[in-house]
Amino acid sequence: MKIVNFVGTDGERFAVLLHGDGIPDYWANRWAVEHLRTNGQAANSISTKLRAVALLYRALPVASDLTPRLARGEWLTVAETDHLLQQLSRRAEAVRAYGDEVAPIAPKRERKVVSLEKMRSKLKARDDGEFVDTNTKFLRTLFICEYLGWRANQQIVALRGAKKAVLAEAVAQVDAYIDDHTAKINNDPRFTSPKGLDKAQQGFLLEAIKPDSPNNPWKKDRFIRVRNQLIVQLMLATGPRRGGVLGIQTGDFDPLTGRLQIVRRKDDPADPRPVQTGNKKGASLISLDYGLIQILKIYLILRHKLLVRKKRQTSYLIISSEGGALEQSSLNYIVRALRAIPSLEDIHPHLLRHTWASNFVEFAVERGEDINTIEEDLRWLGGWSQRSDMPSHYTSAYRHQSAEKRSLVLQEKLVPLANPRKPK
Repeated sequence: MKIVNFVGTDGERFAVLLHGDGIPDYWANRWAVEHLRTNGQAANSISTKLRAVALLYRALPVASDLTPRLARGEWLTVAETDHLLQQLSRRAEAVRAYGDEVAPIAPKRERKVVSLEKMRSKLKARDDGEFVDTNTKFLRTLFICEYLGWRANQQIVALRGAKKAVLAEAVAQVDAYIDDHTAKINNDPRFTSPKGLDKAQQGFLLEAIKPDSPNNPWKKDRFIRVRNQLIVQLMLATGPRRGGVLGIQTGDFDPLTGRLQIVRRKDDPADPRPVQTGNKKGASLISLDYGLIQILKIYLILRHKLLVRKKRQTSYLIISSEGGALEQSSLNYIVRALRAIPSLEDIHPHLLRHTWASNFVEFAVERGEDINTIEEDLRWLGGWSQRSDMPSHYTSAYRHQSAEKRSLVLQEKLVPLANPRKPK
């Protein structure tokens, strides 16, 4: 199965789940249209949820056609639910269908005395590269439960009598079972502060992205290297999301004030890309410093020359080497190439945003600014809504520093025997 993103003539983006033969899946796409789209969910969010449904179908093929089972008032079995939860821990390509068994190993005569070391060497270690993190599994489970709940309700409202009550009870039991067997995401900002690149990693990164650096991982083409340097510098120094960077138009930069506007242009007909770009919510206005403006000006000159040579036109700032607006998958590839640099093996686009926010908070705290003011500034610069608590995840490490210091002083007073003197 695969997800196909398309753009309508009016610029509206949408995603469709297709079977291997190219036929759209009726129930999943009906859910996307009737439930997700009518509730105002963005095309990118719908695409993500349809990918979760595709995993459901891969793990439980019976889920692609639940109509006969629902008509009998039946739902998922415990065995099927257990298998689904197990498979949601795996990467998409490693998910196995329910009922697929690994071929048994043929029995082999063993000596009566067995070396423990030899037995240990034969044990197959778990390949962690085959599994996803807890947060990914939680979100997959959440989206699948949302779809299954909607699918079951379509049948429940049509049933009458005992079958209706039996099915409703069966669905409630499966929901409770999944909830009891699913690890929850801890959203307490005291324990979930996003981790950005440390100072050493940032140093390696800034050195490597220079166009003339011997460690530069990108193709030896001046346009490509300057463009990629601009992308990384923008994300690291000012914190926009990748969609925000790709959605910038040349008119969004004011050379007189040095300010860059990052806005949301939902379903822009002038944007041919199927994946929605632009700011996730609202708009943000960023002031660029002299160094970043100089990189931008150099890039604009190279961009103009390339468009003239390719005989192309586009209002979008970040373009491909062919002259079209750069795709999100291409930006992912650009950042992924940086993993060749030592200590940057885990870098990804959003990590640059985490790094920017962490740097901003650290700098503001060193200047003695109030934590609440810092969070308000983050909301403005980072494009978060006024109700978002995301900035608190970056400030949590500093918010309670004074409380921790007072606690240590109190401990020293209350436990004098255990601490006769401070270590030198």
